[in-house]
Amino acid sequence: MCRLLSQLAQTATVQPMKIWISASLLVSLAILSPLMAQEICDNAIDDDQDGLVDLNDPDCNCNELLDSNIEQSLIYNCSFEDNTCLPNGLGRLDCAKHWQQATKSTTDYINNHSFNPYFPKPLPHGESAVGAIFAPKWQEYVGADLKQPMKVGNDYQLKLHLVSVGRKGPKNCPLAEGDSIRIEVFGTPDLGTLPLPINGKCPENYKNWHSIGSIIYLRSEKWVQYEIPIHLKQDINAIMIGSSCVLPNHYLPIHQTPCYPYFGMDGIVLMENDQFTNSANVIINQSGYSCSKNLILAASTKDSGGHWQWYLEGKALIGQNDSLLNISKSGIKLTTKTKISVRYLKNGICSITSKEISPIKAPKCSFNVTTACESDSVSLKDASTIEQGTIISTVWDFTSDGIVDSKSAKVQFETPITNAIRTTLIATSNVGCSDTASRIYNINSPSRSTQSVITCTPFTWIDGKTYHQNNNTARYTLPNRFGCDSVVTLDLKFDTLTTAIFDWSGRCQGEKITFRDYSKPGLGTVNSWYWSFGDGFTSEIQNSIHSFEDDGIKTVSLAVRTDQGCTDTVHQKIEILPQPIHTVTSVDSACGVVCLNLTFSTKNNLSLADWLWTFPNGDTSKTLTPEFCFTNYSDTTKKYNVILRSTGRNGCQSKALDTTVAYVWPIPKANFSVVNENADLLDPTISFNNTSSNNAVAFAWEFDRIGISNERHPEFRFPDDLSRNYNVRLTAQNDFGCKDNKSLPVRIYDPHNFFIPNTFTPNGDGLNDEFLPVFSGINPNEYSLVILNRWGQTIFTSNSPERGWDGTVKGNIAQPDAYVWVAEIVNERTGIRKKLRGHLTLLK
Repeated sequence: MCRLLSQLAQTATVQPMKIWISASLLVSLAILSPLMAQEICDNAIDDDQDGLVDLNDPDCNCNELLDSNIEQSLIYNCSFEDNTCLPNGLGRLDCAKHWQQATKSTTDYINNHSFNPYFPKPLPHGESAVGAIFAPKWQEYVGADLKQPMKVGNDYQLKLHLVSVGRKGPKNCPLAEGDSIRIEVFGTPDLGTLPLPINGKCPENYKNWHSIGSIIYLRSEKWVQYEIPIHLKQDINAIMIGSSCVLPNHYLPIHQTPCYPYFGMDGIVLMENDQFTNSANVIINQSGYSCSKNLILAASTKDSGGHWQWYLEGKALIGQNDSLLNISKSGIKLTTKTKISVRYLKNGICSITSKEISPIKAPKCSFNVTTACESDSVSLKDASTIEQGTIISTVWDFTSDGIVDSKSAKVQFETPITNAIRTTLIATSNVGCSDTASRIYNINSPSRSTQSVITCTPFTWIDGKTYHQNNNTARYTLPNRFGCDSVVTLDLKFDTLTTAIFDWSGRCQGEKITFRDYSKPGLGTVNSWYWSFGDGFTSEIQNSIHSFEDDGIKTVSLAVRTDQGCTDTVHQKIEILPQPIHTVTSVDSACGVVCLNLTFSTKNNLSLADWLWTFPNGDTSKTLTPEFCFTNYSDTTKKYNVILRSTGRNGCQSKALDTTVAYVWPIPKANFSVVNENADLLDPTISFNNTSSNNAVAFAWEFDRIGISNERHPEFRFPDDLSRNYNVRLTAQNDFGCKDNKSLPVRIYDPHNFFIPNTFTPNGDGLNDEFLPVFSGINPNEYSLVILNRWGQTIFTSNSPERGWDGTVKGNIAQPDAYVWVAEIVNERTGIRKKLRGHLTLLK
């Protein structure tokens, strides 16, 4: 929330942010839109593509959208976005405009585009933040001079986002969440005092600096916003932010722990309390009804001159920027409890009010109809209902001509002798909503019909009589389903002889053979078939398809039956020819690839005319013994099948033989990385991170012929007497014995930067009168130098790197000769001790 809109046009790289952008700003920002990843809160578009549009996106919360008030913040550049350079490593707060290193212990300038190895993304406000270590003897603070002083008597508040991680060198290490620490704001009435000349200490009581506010921060590895109340005893012109003077007891100095607390700060805003207010007390009133198409919402506020925007279920209604929303004319479709919201925006301060609107339902028009026969009367009864309000009017239209025929809820009238009548009912509620129902109902006439019957056996009709010959004169009268009389005439015919006939296409074993029915009924139609194929299988489908598992002579029968119950049966013998039957004899398994010369044999020794191989990739071959290679680049075992088809000289084709011929085991992928690439002779131990594929289960490490290991993530100490490159080789093996290897060079560096002369001339001429080794990067408090003569006697000692041998022994100039020097040093960074030895020559 700390970005000024004016900064957008001044920054070469536009940083992602989420702000309200009114319609008047869209034109001026159009040139930036392709570069911005932000949610614009009133355009009905998911701008940041997170699946949430406008008010449904948390980025459009009014409490986070006070950008136009940032000019009132007493701190410049509160989100660290304005910069003169981008950081390329630790420190570099000098790149951020208006911010300063508050003490000699330096905070770090963080930027997503150049240097952010520690904090979770996205940053809460743009692409920049600041990081600080809170450790004993190494407490880091960030500070700034204020635009104008904070005055005693006014109430102020500082808002900021915090995050905390554990840090060790270039990598992060985990720290438990829930740990608490006090975050402190210090102030001074003096301008231009930063940075303070203190290193890793608390600024409390240093030259007018004192605490003006604090909060207890509960550690979290997610960004969380905090509010710090400010309490003033005097006017304040500069502030610094960091840890309190007293740290938790378990916080250790950075040289005593491999993982120390590291904190991030962003979005630091300092204003008077009332400048954070964002409520305009907006009220929504409703008039009219949805079913009457005159529903209007009116928004009002005690303020004036602001900008309005209406929303449907959180999504902006484009063009609805007035305090009135005519729902009936806007095309909005209401459902149960539709959420309508309005936003009032003025001077960057916004307020959002919502109202649930439910549609007013119209009457549900309905009526009941009784049926009748010709010349009867028809009764209609109103059955309309309503859920909201009351029905105040119902009218009937019996001819569908739009003219009201009756207002009575129940009517009777003589129906004409016709096929159908349409009646319409209109019901109206007390708010003017209406509904219409129309129904067509039949006026039933007596029916006349003929029942046609074909049979081959004596037939008993509905009149109770049994007929043995054709008859088309019998009549019977009965009531229909409407209660009107109906007359039925019988048309009876007796069937003659029915003949069953069939043929077939196909003759091979395993082949689908189609049996076709050509049976001929005397009268009526055949409606029942029963096939028996002579191998235990049957079918009741007219034209059946069947395949025979065995070859040889088969007897096939067909029995048919007509719809009059007449039957006939026919039997025919057919010869089923054998099909080729195969066995593939080539099977193998190996790592990564299997190449086979595929072969097969025919079980029933049937003479073949043709064959075809189909391989897993879709390739085919007509070679008798083709060669094919099966490969596996995945991390699991792959099973490969081939398909073989052949055709015998009798014209019969074999079944598709789909059989497994190869198992190809996966080859693991060996890979590793070097954890600490800058190992030196002081500590030549290197850790290796094994990143081989998951299917690797055994490992063999070779360290340049000087060592081996079978650990997954080994640590190896190289010689500490020679700085050079070493070759490291990893061989990974999986459960199938398949192997892969990876080699990388590593280097052991010489960390020392020193100069040790091999001669000196203590003759008092001011040139080379003292033997003094020059070291850098050592602990001056743990240094010693000893000079020995050729007999091993100690003639000089020193415990200060600034004191050397002047060439005297017990006050007398030593004899020109060769001497031995021995120095012990301790690396200031790592604390590792090393002993060095050499020779020097004293000359006159």
